[in-house]
Amino acid sequence: MGCWGDKLYQNDLAQDLKEEYKTYLKIGYSDLEVENMMINSFKEEFGEENNEKIFWLVLADQEFKLGRLSTKTKEKALNYIKDSETKELIDLKNRIESKPLERKKMGKFYMKRSLYNVGDILAYKIKSTNVTNKKNNNLTDKYVLFEVTGMVRLNIGCLPMNEFYDEYPVITLLDWVGDEIPNKEQLSIISYKKREKIEEKKIINFLPEILDNGEIKWKKKDFDTIQYVFFLSKREIKELNILRVYENKKAEYIEVTCVGRSFVTDKNLNNTIISDLNN
Repeated sequence: MGCWGDKLYQNDLAQDLKEEYKTYLKIGYSDLEVENMMINSFKEEFGEENNEKIFWLVLADQEFKLGRLSTKTKEKALNYIKDSETKELIDLKNRIESKPLERKKMGKFYMKRSLYNVGDILAYKIKSTNVTNKKNNNLTDKYVLFEVTGMVRLNIGCLPMNEFYDEYPVITLLDWVGDEIPNKEQLSIISYKKREKIEEKKIINFLPEILDNGEIKWKKKDFDTIQYVFFLSKREIKELNILRVYENKKAEYIEVTCVGRSFVTDKNLNNTIISDLNN
């Protein structure tokens, strides 16, 4: 884990611990269970300089703020800061030695799930918003189409992936641009937009399979088409007015890797599509 600052929360370990601690509480584990889970999760990091100290100080701060400070965590933290002269740690010492705060209720834990099925067709009208390259852009206010072709699962912190994961659809750009959304019959004959100059993008669009006598053998996937991980919330989809124009109710679940696929958000969606359609 990297370190990018001197203050208590200006390092990766502290930020990871803070998020993971709250996540476990939201799932519904008891205070003691969460504390033990945090210790088991981060104890491998204790060997690195200052990591064990950071762990107990951050855990004490988080437990105190949420009304869950245990005697064990308090004693560990105080042992590390008893002779400290920095204002931040003196303030932390004063906090955890003060009257405990009321136990705070934790929000609900939820995992993101795709709003779409594999095989669904989506339509989106490209807008001028956030388009950085407006020169020679003839795609604004035109509809483009995508097909949902797979699902990507991403881990949530250090939670076990077999139980806890966020899921996002992978969408493939169709080879069509128009002023009106096609009807069902027209949709059935539209093919995928193919990549041009695919060999120039080999490193990011092919997954390494094996290393044979020092030479990488590349395993071709489905990257001859243009695919994105659809990293949008339900609210953002509504604001962008992305429409499902065909729903595949007999969809097969297809899980794919996110490697080599661009993540599209409400901020980069227009520019990403325009760039891929113009190249």
